[in-house]
Amino acid sequence: MKKSKGFTLTEILAVIVILAVLIGIGTPIYLSISKNVRTNEYNSKVKYIEAQALKYAEEQNIENAQTITVSTLITNGYIVADRYDSKDGTEVPFVTNPTDVTNNLACNLITIDVDGYDYNVSFEETQNCDLINESAAVADMNVAAYQYVNNTINKSKSIGIVNTSFNWVNTDVAVAFEPKYPNIESIKVSHNGETREIDLTKKCTLGNITTSCSNVEYVKAQTVIKDEITLIVKTKNSEKKLTVIVQIDKEPPTVTSAIYDGWKKLNEKTVTAYINDGNGSGADSVYLTNTPHFSGERNYKVSSNGVAKIDTALENGTYYLWAKDKAGNISTTSESLVVSTVDNTAPKCTESGMNSTWTRNPITINWGCSDGESGCDPEFSGGTRTFSGGQTQKEFTIPAYTIKDNAGNVTNCPAKTVTIYHDSVAPDCPVYNEKTNWTNTPVTIEYGCSDSGSGCSTRSGYITYQEGVTYEQRLVPKTDCESYFDGKDWYEKCWTSMEYQNVAVPTNEIIKTAALPAYEVVDNVGNSRTCYPSGKTVNVYYDHKKPYLKAINDPRTWNRTAYNTLDNINVSDPDSGLATYYCNPGNSMDYGATGKQIVTCKAKDNAGNESKVKFWMYHEYQARYNPKTCSATQNCNCHTESWCPCDYHTVLVSADCGGENCFTMSTQWRSECGCDEQTGQRCDQCRYTYDCSYYDCPEGGTLGADHICRY
Repeated sequence: MKKSKGFTLTEILAVIVILAVLIGIGTPIYLSISKNVRTNEYNSKVKYIEAQALKYAEEQNIENAQTITVSTLITNGYIVADRYDSKDGTEVPFVTNPTDVTNNLACNLITIDVDGYDYNVSFEETQNCDLINESAAVADMNVAAYQYVNNTINKSKSIGIVNTSFNWVNTDVAVAFEPKYPNIESIKVSHNGETREIDLTKKCTLGNITTSCSNVEYVKAQTVIKDEITLIVKTKNSEKKLTVIVQIDKEPPTVTSAIYDGWKKLNEKTVTAYINDGNGSGADSVYLTNTPHFSGERNYKVSSNGVAKIDTALENGTYYLWAKDKAGNISTTSESLVVSTVDNTAPKCTESGMNSTWTRNPITINWGCSDGESGCDPEFSGGTRTFSGGQTQKEFTIPAYTIKDNAGNVTNCPAKTVTIYHDSVAPDCPVYNEKTNWTNTPVTIEYGCSDSGSGCSTRSGYITYQEGVTYEQRLVPKTDCESYFDGKDWYEKCWTSMEYQNVAVPTNEIIKTAALPAYEVVDNVGNSRTCYPSGKTVNVYYDHKKPYLKAINDPRTWNRTAYNTLDNINVSDPDSGLATYYCNPGNSMDYGATGKQIVTCKAKDNAGNESKVKFWMYHEYQARYNPKTCSATQNCNCHTESWCPCDYHTVLVSADCGGENCFTMSTQWRSECGCDEQTGQRCDQCRYTYDCSYYDCPEGGTLGADHICRY
């Protein structure tokens, strides 16, 4: 078993003894240091109190030696209490003693000795808390002032007090005072160089003050007065003075004004009022009326130097100013104020110089401002634009702009389109309907006048290019072949007989370009121009001439070789050029084609003119082969050709008997069956097969021995 470790009793006792020795040594040291700190703090506080007491004696101009308490310095604002304790209904100041927190230094006495112009102040350890209670009570005296009119105290008209001064009033004043401390030995009132002691048996509470109460002092004035009333309150241990100031002003103020004589807007016309109250209570406010009778509707506060700014919107007219001082006096006469330069109407946007009929004279458009009151500010007056030579314009858009009058009213004028009808540009010389592609229809070229402004006064001209008609002898068919062409005998009917006839043919069939003469154009306001003084070439591209189309040969001779029908024509158009040409049929005539055929060829140029030619085409070719066979079964000894249903020459192809070749039968049957060898058995009948194929010619041709068809 392992023995646990720990402290022995001897060791513990040793530690306790050591701690006791240390505490015994340290405690006195700590207490000594703490006491020294509190003592130093106390001494500092006493020095501060003595310094403030000396300041009190100098500022209060103490004439005789006296003893006061520290609380007196608190009451007069020279030092600040740490807290206030309530005692007998009175708030008593408390200043903590650092060496004894239960001790109130506010009760300590301070002796003030007067040595000529010097003061000696000493802080006494002696305390008198009864004296501090009395001082607090005296300082807490209730004082009130009321308007005193017709020997009556108007308690509903109490007068406010600031520190020890009552506010200015314009009536006589009754000052009432009521001490809160009950143990008052006497109260004296010093006023106008006289001192009286009030009868404490006839004093009244403030709520019951009448003219019969002894604690009321009256202050009367004819014009302006600033009077002092000193209350001397004596208790058993102290005497306290309390001075209040009464301010009476019965003299009304006067007012003058100045107004900016320049133009202003309604809400910018400022009037400056100057109030003079002499030595009275001072200017308080200014009133503005529309009639020469005072009313308190519109009033304005006055600055400390007696000046008021009236920035109310004033229209043109006559107004009246009244002044009021701080005592409530109103000026007996008003200041007449004439306002005549207020302009609250915005200026109007104007435009001039517009024109409604075309002219080539210069046109000047003006836009700007119109104002019948303060007039227009020249810096915001609009603009101008002149339209003169070399321009054509019907309308003009005046840009958006801003105008301003001399009173500061602003109008934003929107953009506006006006008519000017100015045309100082000569008309143009247009040419219409010039062609870029060939045509075979009449072409009309128009030339004349174009004017985007006032319009043309001269009319346009026209030149029409078309075929002129003359008569010329030409070799033509007798009849109209196209009307009765049947596809077979066209050649015989149309081309076997030709004659000369007078036919109408076009002249000037081809016109690619033409020349226009010079001419004059004039617009409706007199601007003119000579068009193309050296003439002008125009594109006509008129082609009324048919393409050249002719058959080279008349291929009515028999020909066995194949050829293309297009090889048998000449075609051209040196004017507008060929667009298309073809023949029908257009393929080569070859074996299997019709031996006698009409070919139609057509050609069309780029102007749309068309030519046509027709011719016969003959062609001989090998006869047509038609394969054909016939078969029949007969006795071998009955072999003939009479039974075969062939219409043409027949050739024996084969013979068989029951599946055996007749040509291989026995000798005795070969002659009967037409066999050349004896290789088979005997049979009674053979099946004979003949070739019935033949040649023929279509369209009634004659078949030759060489199998060539002739027509």
